[in-house]
Amino acid sequence: MTFPILSGTSSFYALIGHPVNQVRSPTGFNTYLTERNINAAMVTFDLLPESIGGFFTMLRGWGNCLGCCVTIPHKNIAFELVDQTTNRAKRIGAINIIRREKSGKLLGDMTDGLGFISALQLNGLSVTGKNIGLIGGGGAGSAIADAIAEANAKHLSIVEIDPIKRDMLISKLKKQYPTLSLDNAINHPENIDILINSSPIGMNSYDPLPISLAEFRSKIMVADSITEPNFTPFLRHAKNNGCFIQKGNEMADAQLPIFIDFLGIPSDKVSP
Repeated sequence: MTFPILSGTSSFYALIGHPVNQVRSPTGFNTYLTERNINAAMVTFDLLPESIGGFFTMLRGWGNCLGCCVTIPHKNIAFELVDQTTNRAKRIGAINIIRREKSGKLLGDMTDGLGFISALQLNGLSVTGKNIGLIGGGGAGSAIADAIAEANAKHLSIVEIDPIKRDMLISKLKKQYPTLSLDNAINHPENIDILINSSPIGMNSYDPLPISLAEFRSKIMVADSITEPNFTPFLRHAKNNGCFIQKGNEMADAQLPIFIDFLGIPSDKVSP
């Protein structure tokens, strides 16, 4: 594939995170833009947390930037820094995609949960009526929890080592979804149908497993949101225990059409 030569007429999409070596969005975005002969590109910024305020000031004045993806650890603070968010992002308190209007106004949304549900559907599964175990209550975890609740799961058990973060997420879910059955721990692992790691545990080679599968049934779906490494030790552990697995890149890739739609990128302009 031949990528276009960028010029002064090119538009840009940014991606911010720290680190950014694990992200998949630029590959998917730039392939999509090139295939449609769109004069634009996504560029990554390994942005230190203390610099995020200055970046958002720059983003408002960046005339040929049309949007921005947001990954760890910036999803929650970015929610506070944009001008407007969708109702979904308000429920979650985090964003992972920003549309920049011509005026410089920034509109944010949070699509991690939609991406997870979409990837699960591509694997022939649904959370509706199921018992779900979720590890991690940060930005991605909160988004996945919200999507699970919205899709009418039977029961959601949340494991989060930070009690403040855990209790805040459970409080939000109870307020928004009062009929949802919730636990702040996985008290009955034998009942779990789908188990999800949305924490960063597994990104580093020295990380422990987020949870042991010894007490879980075999042949359940075990999913991980981590994209680097894509086949995490946790997923390897799950596969060795006879479970089905969903890799982090499946969730990431499933978000591309959602991003494209939110940013208003043409979907029918294909190069000859």
